Amino acid sequence: MEEIVESFIKFKMTKEIRQLLNHISSSYSKEMNLSQVFLELLQEDLIGSSELIAIRSTMMMNRYMALVRQEFPAFMHSIYLYEHERQRLWNSSVADVPMVYNEYTNGLCVKNDVLNGSRVPLYVGDVLVVDHVERSEHYICDNHRAQLLKAGIQAFCSIPLMHNGHSFGHKVMYARDKRVFSEQEVTRYRACAHLIEKELVSMKHALLEQIHPGKIS
Repeated sequence: MEEIVESFIKFKMTKEIRQLLNHISSSYSKEMNLSQVFLELLQEDLIGSSELIAIRSTMMMNRYMALVRQEFPAFMHSIYLYEHERQRLWNSSVADVPMVYNEYTNGLCVKNDVLNGSRVPLYVGDVLVVDHVERSEHYICDNHRAQLLKAGIQAFCSIPLMHNGHSFGHKVMYARDKRVFSEQEVTRYRACAHLIEKELVSMKHALLEQIHPGKIS
């Protein structure tokens, strides 16, 4: 637990965090050392260990998404966690995509995306690049074309999230215009995933509970 608390030293105090702390107690609103703030909250039983992990995971995710947006500013971005047992996808990031395509927030069943003989959907197990959603003949596009187009998404690049050889989700950059993703772009986007995979897989269950408490087995 001390390692979790100490990790907050790495994060900056933002306006949103300050407002949250002020809502809990005005005495915290001017404190700049986040590790000390959350340690005190934990010691005073204002938050529990699971809430501490949830807060940390949210901050970690937001920081990572800000980095990805900076590296790939022309795209919308999302990260999805895959629930193997029920073949459901959950949007675990601060969504850039339009709400019309945010059905994953409630845990979307994607069993139709899992081909016979496969354990996971293609995009969870391998790179998937679609340069033109409307004309693509890929079965993934067939399954999701209507919602993608309704959200104004014309192309996308999906990269699996892996840890110790096992896939646990994927991240996607969406384009509003049809385009050809270069090999360099795909390589860079894949490399970015390594910055978050190890920590994200350790927080997977906590993140899912945070997204929709009580609905995760």
